Amino acid sequence: PIDVLRRVVDAEEPDMLVVGRRAAGGTAALAPGSTSLGMLVEPQVPTLVVPETGPPGRRRPTECPAMRSVLVGIDGSQPSLRALDLASDLAELSAGELVAVAAVEETPVFPLGPATTLTSEGERDAPGRAAAMLTAACEPARRRGVRVETVCRRGIPTQALLRYARPSED
Repeated sequence: PIDVLRRVVDAEEPDMLVVGRRAAGGTAALAPGSTSLGMLVEPQVPTLVVPETGPPGRRRPTECPAMRSVLVGIDGSQPSLRALDLASDLAELSAGELVAVAAVEETPVFPLGPATTLTSEGERDAPGRAAAMLTAACEPARRRGVRVETVCRRGIPTQALLRYARPSED
């Protein structure tokens, strides 16, 4: 299926690919060799993976996946800003909320001289800079009437996003 989907994406040049994801063996993890994981490894176009079921208690497996909120990780890079634009569109179309998350990794200050320009003050100010970047990046969505929540966390970005997406698993 992965090779077929890649050929179709090449031929048709869609704006987005949407694939479903089944729980592998009853687990929520993506199984090696799964179509959804394969399409996410090197996406040719924006790719949305829709799980078999929603978060516990939110939706029955047979219901359409309505979007109450769309979570997007932002680091200020062009790919993340493209993701923000797409997430804003999805939130607007579904009358959902856009939740933009930035994660600031702990950066140790090099103690032995000019190996880096980072200072302890600069590290302390990193969350403030990230919050300001988020606010500015989300302004176009707000002007369009999209409800936006911005969240700044310290930590490894993938872990911070997963913790925010699944707060009950902390």
